[in-house]
Amino acid sequence: MRCSLTDIKRLINRTVSSYKKINHQDRDGMIIDNQNSIRKEIIEARRPPFLHMESISCQYAMKGFCLIETGGVSPEALRFLNLSFMYKEVAQEIEFNENKNSVCIQLEHVRRCLFKLAPLLLWSILIGNKSLAKKIRNQFLFYLNLKNVTRNLHLDYELFCLWLYESWVEEKSDIIQNISGDFKQLIDHWYADAEKLQEIVISICDFHCEEMVDNQKKPALPRFMSPPCDLIPLEIHVINKLRQSHSLSRLIVDHPITNTNIAIVSEFSIVEDDFLEYIQINIF
Repeated sequence: MRCSLTDIKRLINRTVSSYKKINHQDRDGMIIDNQNSIRKEIIEARRPPFLHMESISCQYAMKGFCLIETGGVSPEALRFLNLSFMYKEVAQEIEFNENKNSVCIQLEHVRRCLFKLAPLLLWSILIGNKSLAKKIRNQFLFYLNLKNVTRNLHLDYELFCLWLYESWVEEKSDIIQNISGDFKQLIDHWYADAEKLQEIVISICDFHCEEMVDNQKKPALPRFMSPPCDLIPLEIHVINKLRQSHSLSRLIVDHPITNTNIAIVSEFSIVEDDFLEYIQINIF
């Protein structure tokens, strides 16, 4: 069942409000605790659990969201968001290295990994890092090529993200055959004027918001339950980046998910971080 516009506005307002109230000292404490746990694992010659990295990613995202919604976009807030995506990407690489040697991976676990990789693929496009994007794409294809995945999972969003990557690097595959719904509609009408795509894109924004909600009616956990992927409409930013590269009109989207201060942020970058460098040296 699709959410009403009123429900979506209420959801976005509630989510933004919760980030405005976070305690930065609590977030910092959780980051330090997770870093200490990771150091201990490395010292004891063990690979640290990817969940520690995902937790750090969430804490940085919440700090960035809070700063942006209470004081506007600032260099400090952007650094936190960049760190959030960077820690999320490293977490996913750790998890991938564990899974690629696994004899049996449960279908639901495959789903969750694909859900986490798709936004990272979009993020890598926005930072313009083709080597990183290719690495994430290869991880994505590993899970996608497992038996019966595309038949048993509803992956229109994830496959659309892969199509955006292929469009960006000018590659072609038969992935489009497995995409349906609004995402297929957007692909089919890609070269149309922005005004003619409004209804499709609004529906995609609705989908993003619906995937922020967890309830018993859903067969699986939603895609966008945690920051930074909940309030940043990465798919809209990438669509506009690619349309601009094709000399097409920019989409001006009036929707609750695009009308927050957080949604303004559409450019990201790799930033220096001593602890991430420590991880790269000692794990990979």
